[in-house]
Amino acid sequence: MSVLFEPGYIGKLKVKNRFVRSPTGDKMAAPDGKCTDKLVAFYEELAYGGSGLIITGGATVHADGVGMAQMIGFYKDDIIESYKKLTDTVHAYGAKIVLQIHHGGRSIWPAALGRRTPIGPSPVKIHITDVVPKEMTEEEILEQVNAHAEAARRAKAAGFDGVQLHACHGDLVSSFLSPFTNRRTDKWGGSLDGYLRFPLEIYRKGRELVGDDFPILIKMNAEDYIPEGLTIDLSKRMAEKLSAEGYDAIELSAGTHMERHFNMARGDIPKDYFGIKGAKTEYKRRKLIKYFKDMAPEVKFEENYLLPFAKEIKKLIDCPLILPGGVRTVRLMEEIIQEGHADFIGLCRPLIRDPEFPNKVEKGWVTRSDCLNCNRCLVDKPPMCYQKLYRPPHY
Repeated sequence: MSVLFEPGYIGKLKVKNRFVRSPTGDKMAAPDGKCTDKLVAFYEELAYGGSGLIITGGATVHADGVGMAQMIGFYKDDIIESYKKLTDTVHAYGAKIVLQIHHGGRSIWPAALGRRTPIGPSPVKIHITDVVPKEMTEEEILEQVNAHAEAARRAKAAGFDGVQLHACHGDLVSSFLSPFTNRRTDKWGGSLDGYLRFPLEIYRKGRELVGDDFPILIKMNAEDYIPEGLTIDLSKRMAEKLSAEGYDAIELSAGTHMERHFNMARGDIPKDYFGIKGAKTEYKRRKLIKYFKDMAPEVKFEENYLLPFAKEIKKLIDCPLILPGGVRTVRLMEEIIQEGHADFIGLCRPLIRDPEFPNKVEKGWVTRSDCLNCNRCLVDKPPMCYQKLYRPPHY
């Protein structure tokens, strides 16, 4: 049997294999954040396809944290009941499901906030929008700590098997970890301990509410890929401390939305589908053209582009490591697990391309994903593969 189909553990949670559906925005919730039949069908397809652990797209923890249309919402108790059908459906296939808890922070476009200014740790101008976020007060920081912890409580009540804190890509928690966006001189910044205080306080408050047996994971950047941003030298020290605090697993990522978006995914930049042609103003059209032109030379796809970071971080942490980042070849997936560079393989675009990829690997039908990295699936629509000749039932 392939090592990919040996069970693994995240805290006390047993996962049937080493395939993790790495989160991406699903954009199929109701306008108020509640679950829909489309959302259930989408995650049922992933569970049926053999993923051992499914991590959802980001679920906003606060009404002002919504970063995209039809985002899962976990900021009110009346949302809980609607998600029990989703978790029950996934569990029926022997899969586990973790809710990613999220706040968009400075990455939210002002239009999504009714023209209100987005929030962040420091007033550092945002590259793509030219907006300067509002610096959060300590009272506002503590409000968001509590909002994340309450979302974890709601996730447990809805039947999820754990939560993952979104701490990457320049969004709220990520912006506290990065020296580029966190220029505070109080206890919430200015040093390794200061940068880490926000996610550590979220963990501590969340643990109070969910107990010791409910896994709390974190997804963090290994690199921001921007001047003065988070680097591997700093992130590996952060990962060591996050693991020591008690986080049950770490998933790696890299890059930011608002400065260098496609460093997160690599591959083609689908400029024509990202709103340039349909931009409502000449100013926005020019900003988008410049945004994509600036990053174009930097996003060449290379398989396993996060593996060098995993090798640095894995040896410093005591919790499992989930490795996404362009992993496409089954043989390389097996080597990553066998050589101890990671404990689980994170897949996103390959599972958009084919949700049954894990089952096909187990049956020996495929040796690599045939995802082309065209990245059209990352455009602001429910995720689907545009290379297919049909639309999946959830679309």
